[in-house]
Amino acid sequence: MRPSLIAVTGIDGSGKSSVTRAVVPMLRHRGIPAVEVPTRGARFPQQYVQQHQQRLESLIWDPSPVAPQFELGHLHYFLLLASWFEALDRCLVRPALDRGEVVVTDGWYYKVAARANLRWRDVPEAHRRACLSQLSQPNIVFLLEIDPQVAAARKAVITRAEAGNDDGHDGRTPASFAQFQQRVREELDRFDTTGAWQTVVVDGRDVESVATEIADVCAHHLKAAADH
Repeated sequence: MRPSLIAVTGIDGSGKSSVTRAVVPMLRHRGIPAVEVPTRGARFPQQYVQQHQQRLESLIWDPSPVAPQFELGHLHYFLLLASWFEALDRCLVRPALDRGEVVVTDGWYYKVAARANLRWRDVPEAHRRACLSQLSQPNIVFLLEIDPQVAAARKAVITRAEAGNDDGHDGRTPASFAQFQQRVREELDRFDTTGAWQTVVVDGRDVESVATEIADVCAHHLKAAADH
């Protein structure tokens, strides 16, 4: 079995984390040595790295709503994001791949990069892409396709970021969420430069059925790769 990186991405409310958690045991049941690496809340084996990443995670995703982040500029925050994913890749993803494991991650960098494309136009796109191109690139990317209005209905609480309040959108209503997430969804398409992403429709489906579909595709892909 060849080591592979598998990413499950999509807009907020599409079920990325839940599906990823369900896919891993399904792959293991098929005899595939799969591990989950969440893009947030990951646990690192090295104490220093764990403490460092916790501080970095707090800076990126848990700032005070009144913090004057603009004083540091958009490039600063983009580089924080790039640093987060570089450490995730270096300390969790690559070692797992070196051990011959199949790594499944919820989103990888695609969703946060899509938001960055919308929010930080003053950071040159070539610079953004250059930073992210150094990360391990997934062998398979699954895009969870969901109507943004359906995704909004799934959310018990809509955060500022999910509604695009930090990106020029007002309000934290289902309508503002759907409007902003539609823009994020359109931006995600820009990352699929070869048309190779696997689209999985999730509207009206439970997590188990979506995860089963993804696990079946992964198992087929990994077997085909091993046969060659």
